[in-house]
Amino acid sequence: MIIITLIFTGCGGTNWQEEGNVSEEEAAFVEEYRQIWEESLDSQNFSIMEPYYIINSHGYHADRRHHQELTAARYQEEQQGEPELTKEVNDAGKERIRADVNLLVTEYGETAEDAVSRYYYIEEAGGEMKMEAVGRRQSD
Repeated sequence: MIIITLIFTGCGGTNWQEEGNVSEEEAAFVEEYRQIWEESLDSQNFSIMEPYYIINSHGYHADRRHHQELTAARYQEEQQGEPELTKEVNDAGKERIRADVNLLVTEYGETAEDAVSRYYYIEEAGGEMKMEAVGRRQSD
């Protein structure tokens, strides 16, 4: 019974709730990250993203792989307007920043608008803000 409890609680909880405001520093970091992400897709060069990540973390490797898939599809995105940023916390106390944005997406030469939510998991490493992971979800 204890093992089952650890499995469910060890995953960090899935019940996310809004909590507090996104600080100016966090908002600036998310915006800078987003701009470099768009640039990295345009240039098909993930290495310019590396200073924003905790290197060799699971999130780093997952986003590097995701970037390769996107660039293979000649995928590009451009944010339209300002994102709506919301700080969220789960039952285990883990924080993330949700950004609801509208994107102009180009893939295989076709362009369309897309509403998405991005989830930024930010950690402090070496006295700097670093991206632990980025979650992505298309809006319905």
